[in-house]
Amino acid sequence: MKTNKFYRLAVVIMFAVALPFAPLAAGNPEPAAIKVMTYNIRCEGGDKDSPDNNWGARRDSFAAVIERENPDVVGFQEVEPGQFGWLKNRFASYAFVGRGRNANGGGEASPIAYRKSRFEAVKDGTFWLSETPDKPGSKSWKSALPRICTYAILKDKKTGKTFAFANTHTDHKSEAAREKGMLLIIERMKDLG
Repeated sequence: MKTNKFYRLAVVIMFAVALPFAPLAAGNPEPAAIKVMTYNIRCEGGDKDSPDNNWGARRDSFAAVIERENPDVVGFQEVEPGQFGWLKNRFASYAFVGRGRNANGGGEASPIAYRKSRFEAVKDGTFWLSETPDKPGSKSWKSALPRICTYAILKDKKTGKTFAFANTHTDHKSEAAREKGMLLIIERMKDLG
């Protein structure tokens, strides 16, 4: 239960940090609506021996969900290089930022896609959830694998306002890595302002 409370707190803090930067429509005190979404697509190699649940079998139904929901900004998790290329081709109206978690840029990514007609990226990047966050491929706190956070500072073309969007996929084994990684993300989000 301690872990669940921590994550709820972390999400609230991240949203509280982002709220002052919510874009406002000109002359309108209400925030302009921005539809955001997150989707763990499951890595391409997952369920590769299952004819009903491998990537080839499920990618079109996944794409149908994105098309139906029509988000302005979406964060994906467990995206392998082949899937990343497929996403870029399938969703041509979106721009993508992000890279793989390995030192060479390969491996799973946590990319962000944003609607090109509405936003432009003022700044974007990826950092590692480790004691050396700017060292590609680094890991700490007994994490099983390198974990990353991809972020984008997006400018809303409708309002001229900017906001930060961060996307991550935390470690599946180490509670310490999950907690310290979330704290690092919160600090970096504050720094990005």
